[in-house]
Amino acid sequence: MKKTFDTVIIGAGLSGLLCGTLLSKKGQRVCLLEKNNNIGGAIQTFTRKGVTFDTGMHFFGSVGKGQIQREIFKIIGIDEKVDLIEKKGTAFNVIINDKEYEIPTGFDNFQKKLVEYFPKEKHSVELYLKRIKSIYNNLTIENLYKGIVNKTDLETGAFEFIKSITDNIDLQNLLVFNNSLYAGDKETTSLYMHAVITGSYISSTAEFKEGTKSFTDVLKNEIIQRSGVVLTTKEVVRLETVKDIITSCICSDGSEYTAENFISSLHPSLTLSLTDSNCLKSIYRKRILGLNNSAGSFLVYIIMKDSAFKYNSSIFFINNSDKVWSSENKGKGSFTMYTPYSGKSGEYAGFVEIVRSMDYEEVKNLKNTRSKLRSEEYKQFKKDKAEDIFEIISKIYPNFKDKIEEYYTSTPLTYNDYTGIPEGSMYGIVKSYKTFFESSISVRTKIKNLFLTGQSINFHGMLGVSITSLLTCSLLTGAEIYD
Repeated sequence: MKKTFDTVIIGAGLSGLLCGTLLSKKGQRVCLLEKNNNIGGAIQTFTRKGVTFDTGMHFFGSVGKGQIQREIFKIIGIDEKVDLIEKKGTAFNVIINDKEYEIPTGFDNFQKKLVEYFPKEKHSVELYLKRIKSIYNNLTIENLYKGIVNKTDLETGAFEFIKSITDNIDLQNLLVFNNSLYAGDKETTSLYMHAVITGSYISSTAEFKEGTKSFTDVLKNEIIQRSGVVLTTKEVVRLETVKDIITSCICSDGSEYTAENFISSLHPSLTLSLTDSNCLKSIYRKRILGLNNSAGSFLVYIIMKDSAFKYNSSIFFINNSDKVWSSENKGKGSFTMYTPYSGKSGEYAGFVEIVRSMDYEEVKNLKNTRSKLRSEEYKQFKKDKAEDIFEIISKIYPNFKDKIEEYYTSTPLTYNDYTGIPEGSMYGIVKSYKTFFESSISVRTKIKNLFLTGQSINFHGMLGVSITSLLTCSLLTGAEIYD
């Protein structure tokens, strides 16, 4: 039996949910098809011993009054429905090769603190922040729709720019303190990407008070209340096409869904695998399939013993050497650590989450196995990686291991299992400033009613995915989505 909607969205991750909420607000009847039991995609949650862990998007920026993420929440119609905890004062603690720094939110506060650490580099700091603020402040809803962006910023390397304003290695390293949040790569990351993401976090940083499930539930409920449908265990395996349009999509259970338009929030290479339409030329397929994916992640989810570890609202970026770029350290001795507000109990943290970069090559030999069937060798591999991290943390927090009740780990293989993202990539397709336009992907496709969204299109994270969702939905409605 066919089921008909205005728009069918393949995948109920962050981008799919945002598109569904936006379009349903505009009066469309939408249907989201999610292959897993749970919605959320790369930000879905899981529960162990009564503790609910976020698998991704642990915190995000630009949530202050008038800032772009807040404005997008308003456009979606959920501004008053999301419960945020904004980080005040010191939002980040950075440790680079045993040197410790505090990073506050607010551009003025940030500049003052940098000059305090590097008084002889005052001019360099001013030059840096002037450029970062200029790029970040140019990122407005209006400019997005007009396509206003400085081509030079897209085709200039972040490291190239930083190196041009200062030869102080310590300052160079500190200026990319949060590069683990965007898989910062010395050889590929553009100044634009660095400025937009760093500027976003400097302007304001927040997390969901009750974790990401509270957010995905808000989006799901908005869709349902607006007559939309969100279905799980519905894996789309084929897109039926006639000439240059999709007529329906078929799920693995044989169910069929028709619509006027289709949005794929899957990784672009997975979308290509759903159709053999001649509209998607071989040269296009070859280009998409030839793009590099960003690194995956090794995550450690830790349940702490009662009243054993103090809650800290600050996010820790820890580098055990002065090699701070992902391409240099390969995640070894470099990781992010924080205590989620959702686990806070008085002055103590209920749990801790740790994220470090991990190349797919480290686990590639097990790519054809499934999560519950992997070897004891793999389990030992994960344990060794976690223990290495605990040793580093113990230098900052003595007896840290003794405060752990239990912990769980995941690798790029886990991400691949649950999201299908090739190589378990954490941040989608790499956008290189050296070949920016070659690595860019349009939300439009040559199939007239097939559109793309997600972190591989523009950039990742809450902000990147929100922006892409706005642009995708605007094409479907034929108007600026906020009209």
